[in-house]
Amino acid sequence: MAPSATSVGAAADEVALDRTVGLYLPPTTLSGRFSSIIRDPWVQRILSVIVVLIAWQLVGANNPYSTSSPTALFHAFGDGFVTDVLPAFGQTLATFGTGFAICIIAGVPIGLAMARIRVVRTILEPYVNTLYSLPMVSLFPILLLAFGIGFGLRVAATVLFGIFSVIVNTYIGASSIDPALEDTAKVFVASPWKRLTTVILPASLHYIFAGIRIAFGHGMIGAVVIELEASAIGVGFQLSNDARELRLDRFFVVVVVLGIFSILAGVIMRSTERSVTEPWSRPRWMRQATEPVAAVRAPFTFPAITKTSSSTASGPGPLRPARPMVHGLEAFGHGLTDLVKNRWGSITVQIVVLLILLALWNLASTTVSRAVLPSPFAVVAAVIDQTFVTGSIFGPLGDSLLLLVTGFAVAVVLGVILGLAMGQFRWLNNLLDPYVSFLYALPHAVFIPVLVVWLGFGFTFGLGYVVISAIFPVMINALQSVRTMKQEYPDLARSFNASRWQTTRTIIWPHSIPYITTGIRLAFSVSWIAVIVSEVLSSQQGLGGLITSYGDQYRTADMFVPVVYITVISVVILQLSTRLAPRLSPWAPSSLGR
Repeated sequence: MAPSATSVGAAADEVALDRTVGLYLPPTTLSGRFSSIIRDPWVQRILSVIVVLIAWQLVGANNPYSTSSPTALFHAFGDGFVTDVLPAFGQTLATFGTGFAICIIAGVPIGLAMARIRVVRTILEPYVNTLYSLPMVSLFPILLLAFGIGFGLRVAATVLFGIFSVIVNTYIGASSIDPALEDTAKVFVASPWKRLTTVILPASLHYIFAGIRIAFGHGMIGAVVIELEASAIGVGFQLSNDARELRLDRFFVVVVVLGIFSILAGVIMRSTERSVTEPWSRPRWMRQATEPVAAVRAPFTFPAITKTSSSTASGPGPLRPARPMVHGLEAFGHGLTDLVKNRWGSITVQIVVLLILLALWNLASTTVSRAVLPSPFAVVAAVIDQTFVTGSIFGPLGDSLLLLVTGFAVAVVLGVILGLAMGQFRWLNNLLDPYVSFLYALPHAVFIPVLVVWLGFGFTFGLGYVVISAIFPVMINALQSVRTMKQEYPDLARSFNASRWQTTRTIIWPHSIPYITTGIRLAFSVSWIAVIVSEVLSSQQGLGGLITSYGDQYRTADMFVPVVYITVISVVILQLSTRLAPRLSPWAPSSLGR
């Protein structure tokens, strides 16, 4: 039946009214616009933040000594930001900036040397791998005895936390260069310095910047943790003091400032990485980088051993006495290089270096007090005593391992569930993304004081801190696994009427295993670090608590025993995670499975 003129006119009037003043909307149009607005990702994120702030205000208004509230946070920001937070943040920034600069200036050359010089790699690799996997907080009592309380201690802690990430990533990047690029430079008789600046460094920049970003987060953790443990200045001390006095409004002001600083620093580092690496990714720049190689000077040689120097030197000039020493050093270097090419030769060199270090350690222990630096023999005696005589190490060892296994399992289960759910449900990802991004950027050590307030000391506190520290690598890798999946596969499953559970189990889960395995491997190491951090800072249990107890009593030889066990467990965790990861997903690409 054709519509009447009256209905057509009424509809036209409604449309005209809608277009002109927008005061009247038909029900279907109103619901459709509202639905489209609600589905907008940014609207969902903003609404999520608003709802959380309202809930926080309602809960915090009735529990000011447990959670504070947004209004109290706002007032604390106005009252104490300039007088308390800003000076403390400046002190931490001075410590962190100095340590972070040392990490980059020293870490990049060491990583390049390990990648390009076999002798350096043979000597340093065992110690770099060990220290890279070691929870550095276990060395804090030793640093405290060595440096005392002051700026040097804080900088040393920052460097120890961050430098090995730079070294390892630089080493991996410089070792992964296409041999054809280096062969081309050698054909054009490029000097070592020219090969370094035009081939090795440009090809390693992405790895170097990845190490710098990791070092930023780890170094910030080191700076905050050392201020929590042994300092009367900085944001770490401010956090501890505010939590102890139950001034949680000021506590969360510091947390927000640190989070904003970490997010901005991450944005700046990524922008810097793009601006630095982009020119080397363009074919035109690559051509300009390789063309001048043909015109460079001859390979670098020391003047004392060049033909020109030997033919023109006459009389007792300065070059003649130095020539035998230079030739001797050159011959020794070539001989050492030939030696480490053999596996048993490398082992021999490493054993000799270890014996030299032990001898230097023993010599140093004779010049200072045994309360500061015990001899290696005293440490070995303490290990034997606590392991085989009294067995006192096994109780704390069991406590630490129980906390590790429990916290790691909870973090993995929650991380996998939340990550896969955020990947499959876009609305859930939009709701949780602001909090995941903020919490992931924070140094998680800032939560230690407030976790003590909420959970007290003991196993519950350690479990909470381990879960907070380890859940994000698993969650983010699980989320990334769903995002990288081709949409055709789930669509194909749905076309065969597969349920969401069947699609997840048969398609999404197998695709996600390589990514989740990588996240689990990271979470395993992070969990162990969190266990030791929680025990050293806020507990008398476990290996970390044993280190603190012996350090307070100046029983340094006994203090080294839990450090030795922590080191062994760290190396075992690193080897297990590296070797088992490819076996869990043999179909995965090598970059993900390893």
